[in-house]
Amino acid sequence: MFLILLFLFTIVPALELYLLISVGAQIGTLNTILIILFTGVVGAFLAKSQGRAIMFSVQAKLASAKMPTKELIHGIFIFAGGLLLVTPGFFTDILGFCFVFPITRLGLVQLAHIYFAKAIKNGTIKVMKTRGFTEAGRNPKDQGTDNVVEAEFKRKE
Repeated sequence: MFLILLFLFTIVPALELYLLISVGAQIGTLNTILIILFTGVVGAFLAKSQGRAIMFSVQAKLASAKMPTKELIHGIFIFAGGLLLVTPGFFTDILGFCFVFPITRLGLVQLAHIYFAKAIKNGTIKVMKTRGFTEAGRNPKDQGTDNVVEAEFKRKE
């Protein structure tokens, strides 16, 4: 964990600073700033549109009583990509675009899916199963048992 934090908080910013200075020396400070602003705006737009598409896909899966596992992983990558794209820098922009574009994200989602499947199989990640719910909001098997809490409320205005 220490190496990951070291990489994220020292090496990545140092690399970004180096790239910004190098590119700024080649194309000029104003052009570098305009590129950073452009990638931030385009990245935010892409993350918003891709995120909205994934949100609708998750809702469709949930409506058909299916677990949206891959869609949730897509959503995590889109969120992380959006954060990387609004962070100033070239390295983070490249990584952010890889997370946001559907073609490159698909490969990353497959790798994450394989990683999580292996981690669950090895016991590194533990998954707990819960009882399902019906459309009425309660499992019929729970009728008359002590593990169901019912409550009434009134909304005050």
